[in-house]
Amino acid sequence: MTIRLIRKERGKVYKSADIVRALFGHELDHDEERAPHLKGPDCEGLFISITDTVNYWACCIETHPVGLDMEELSRVVKPQTAKRLHKDEQQYLSALSEGSSEWTEEFFSLWTRKEAWSKYKGKGLSLDFSSFSVLEGRLEGVPVASFKYRNLMFGIAGDTEANVQRVQYDAPFKKNALDYAAGLLDARAYSSAELKKKLEDRGYPAEETEQALEKLKYYGYVNDEAFAEDMVRRGAEQGKSSRRVEAELKQRGLDKETAGNAAEELKEGDFDRALKEARKLLEKAGGLPAASIEDDIGRTEEARERVREAYAKRQKVLGKISRKLSALGYEASVIYSVLDEIRG
Repeated sequence: MTIRLIRKERGKVYKSADIVRALFGHELDHDEERAPHLKGPDCEGLFISITDTVNYWACCIETHPVGLDMEELSRVVKPQTAKRLHKDEQQYLSALSEGSSEWTEEFFSLWTRKEAWSKYKGKGLSLDFSSFSVLEGRLEGVPVASFKYRNLMFGIAGDTEANVQRVQYDAPFKKNALDYAAGLLDARAYSSAELKKKLEDRGYPAEETEQALEKLKYYGYVNDEAFAEDMVRRGAEQGKSSRRVEAELKQRGLDKETAGNAAEELKEGDFDRALKEARKLLEKAGGLPAASIEDDIGRTEEARERVREAYAKRQKVLGKISRKLSALGYEASVIYSVLDEIRG
């Protein structure tokens, strides 16, 4: 038995009828039980079985009845699924630690054999899996086997051996690049560089990506200058420094010149924004305790302890302000000036 295996790509459509037509030149149909079969004058005496998972699609075509199933070993097995096995199979698994890699492989070894047998019988998943056991490797005289291939477990019925053949299939995308990009822009704004990377990561061809971006720019949906202005406005509202905003613009894919020009207007207001953020923290802390550890002569020990506690609290508040301003991207010179202003 030869199994043709396709690795799916994100964002693409994998329809069995289209794949079978592209790989074999045959048309695909289904009977009343939804079991697949080939149709056409040149398909007489051919049998097909198809299986797919989230990340893979596979099939086999033979001159005798055949059943094929496939599972990804990374799939999480729900407790109720394991209970659908035959009592002898459940007993077999009970000797292993449930959920372990060994248990998972053995479970899928059984499960894929059962699904393969059900497909061999043309029943899909309509058979009661608890009514029969595949532990002996044969059902009604028909061989039923399973084997591991990389991160997959295959089950086969009607043959004792199989080989996996990786094949390429150029599946169409669910959405074209323009529609996909428009959907992203509905959620939030993107720079042209960000959007380009999103489309490239999705697998869209470079030419289609560029055409989509050009059209979006033409209609004003993508505009790096407006994007930068909006980020500058929001950065100012959040109390960020011009340096922090410029760095974020670069991270979002804007070139050095565009990012620098956009953040330039914030520089003159860095001190005022930093002072505003500092005063917010000061108000939250209940003000800055007035205390000095100098000139303790003549004070009682209890008085000196109160002074030291007040001084420690004062330094804690100033330290918190300093760290906050640093996180917002302010330079040390601006932070020192703000602290001097607060101290009075």
